[in-house]
Amino acid sequence: LSWLASTRKVSASTHKQALSALLFLYSKVLVVDLPWMANVGRPRTHRRLPVVLSAEEVAALFALMEGEHRLLAQLLYGTGMRITEGLRLRVKDVDFERRTIIVREGKGGKDRALMLPQRLIPALREQFARGHRQAGFSAYAAPFICHAPAAIRLRHTYGAGTVGALGCGDDDDLHAGAQRGRWRRD
Repeated sequence: LSWLASTRKVSASTHKQALSALLFLYSKVLVVDLPWMANVGRPRTHRRLPVVLSAEEVAALFALMEGEHRLLAQLLYGTGMRITEGLRLRVKDVDFERRTIIVREGKGGKDRALMLPQRLIPALREQFARGHRQAGFSAYAAPFICHAPAAIRLRHTYGAGTVGALGCGDDDDLHAGAQRGRWRRD
C-alpha cells in the first residue's frame, strides 16, 4: 500500500479501495486475523470547494449568448436543472400560473418539481408561441430539442420528435424520420 501511495502516486480513493480489498481478502476469504492490518491508516481525501461563478461572471456569460441558447442556459441556472432535464422539458411540464416546472424521469428515474424564475416566464412563453406558430402545437412538444421519451413517441404521432416540436433550430435541419409523418433533427 505504501508503494501505491509513494511510487505510483495513486489517488486517495484508489488507495482506500486497495486497502479495503486486502482487508476483505484476509478477514473474509482467507479467514486470517492480522491484528496489524486493522491499524493501517487510511489516506485522507482533500475536500475541494466547488468553483462558483460570481453574479457578474454569470451575467457576462448570458450576455454572450442569444436566442434559445441563452434561454436554456438561464433556465438551467435559474432552476438548477441538469442539462438533459432541460433538453427534455416539454410544454406540459411547465405551469406558468404556479410557477413550477415538473422534471420527469430525472436523475435516478425520479420526478421532481422546480420553481420557475419569474423573469424567465415572458421569454419561455415566447419560445412556446414561436414553436406554435412554426409548426403547430402539442402539449408533448419539447421547446429546445426534438426529443421525447420512447413511450410518448409510441403513443402520440404528434409528440416531440414531430414537426410540432417547438423552435428546434432552422427548418432546413428537419428531415423525414423512418416512421410515417415524423420529422426530426440530428
